[in-house]
Amino acid sequence: MRSMNRGLNLPQIQRIMNEFERESATMDMKEEMMGDAVDDELEDEEEEGDKILKQVRPSSRILAPALF
Repeated sequence: MRSMNRGLNLPQIQRIMNEFERESATMDMKEEMMGDAVDDELEDEEEEGDKILKQVRPSSRILAPALF
């Protein structure tokens, strides 16, 4: 056990752990930003789809009034 403890470089392990923690936080922020960007894009596509449907619905009622 003592020989194993002597072989460990605690300051180096602490630096590695701190760097890992920083990188993990950075990745979490990037993941959140990417998720927000995807959500925004999907909302924009949905709004554009709604606009197209509003344009198409009046003309489709003229062509097939029995369906509405």
